Amino acid sequence: MSALKVYGIVRLTRDPEMKANDEKTIVKFSGAANEKYKDVEKSHFYNFCAFGKQGEIVMQYFKKGSRIFINGELKMSKWQDKEGKSQTTYEVVIDSFEFVDKKSDAPAGAGESEANSLFPEINGNLKEEMAF
Repeated sequence: MSALKVYGIVRLTRDPEMKANDEKTIVKFSGAANEKYKDVEKSHFYNFCAFGKQGEIVMQYFKKGSRIFINGELKMSKWQDKEGKSQTTYEVVIDSFEFVDKKSDAPAGAGESEANSLFPEINGNLKEEMAF
């Protein structure tokens, strides 16, 4: 059985949260995507999960308000709550992602000092023109 693939651009609706254990790093966040049909615009909200190094990068460079292009798989989890009721949640497990915002468009504090160190000076101000 193949998984449902999901891809698109979303805007983070809260800062990512890291949950580390002995085995791997897990970063969870939520995001919204807009849909426009005729003159009506709707927002749809989704939960995301990134593991390992990808999760660490999301944690470092993305904050509430950042846009991210994600490619992942929709996963469903079922469990029983404290009252014995069945609960179901869906989240997108990220396979890969890309930066959408330019460095200057990113929300304040979104890994700014780290981002500056990633781009060495090349031919003057070329790093300022690079999308981040």
